[in-house]
Amino acid sequence: MKKLSLCLSFVLVSLLSFAQSEHGYTIEGEGKKRNSKNVDTDWTENFFLGGGISGLYFNQNETVFGFAVNGGYRWSERFITGVSMGYYYHGFKNPDFHYNIYSPQLFAQYRIYGPINAMALYEYNFLKSSIGDKFSYDGLFLGGSYNQSIGSNGVVSIFVLYNVLYDEFDQESGYSSPLYYGMNFMFGF
Repeated sequence: MKKLSLCLSFVLVSLLSFAQSEHGYTIEGEGKKRNSKNVDTDWTENFFLGGGISGLYFNQNETVFGFAVNGGYRWSERFITGVSMGYYYHGFKNPDFHYNIYSPQLFAQYRIYGPINAMALYEYNFLKSSIGDKFSYDGLFLGGSYNQSIGSNGVVSIFVLYNVLYDEFDQESGYSSPLYYGMNFMFGF
């Protein structure tokens, strides 16, 4: 099942990579002129929304599902910040056990060159299990991303981040590794 999920992810990324934009690698477009008279436009044009599935797995004993919704603001052609809210469910049939994780996040992204970006993400996770366990843990992730335009107002971002707060001996941390990788989709208004 993992191989099938990985193959489907590569196919999706491959198909999306053909959705080139004449405007470059950002939501608004690299070097895109907002208007021909070089006059400031409405500040709401700098808002964006996005999100996606952060986990999806099913078998006879296990169900995993996760998603995140994010929004942000483009401060310049190179710098964006935003907030995100994630949810993750992991359940088992035998034994009957599940847990939910709610994850508010703050993020920033700075375009270094073309589609290459530096990225920072802070998240604070709240975990609650079906047997009553509750705890929270956080992570500060630093790394990079590669953005690919989807049309004139969309982008897919593939990222690899490292959790600088990771402690392998922390029993209440929900992180099994300091590495965090994934893919986001963002669309401008």
